[in-house]
Amino acid sequence: MIGFDIGGTKCAVIKAKTNGDSIEIKEKIRFETKGMSSDEAIALFDSAIEKMSADERVESIGISCG
Repeated sequence: MIGFDIGGTKCAVIKAKTNGDSIEIKEKIRFETKGMSSDEAIALFDSAIEKMSADERVESIGISCG
């Protein structure tokens, strides 16, 4: 699972494993977005996704925005 936390001043991408009702965070990449263009933020999301999905297939995603 890959999770996205999209905010006005910072964002994060997490890699997690699910086991029943529990979620274990395996990796987290956080970055500031204040003053950044949307293209720059998308490039950082893309880079994080590539890094986190290099060794296994992404089966689901989650998005938090606000």
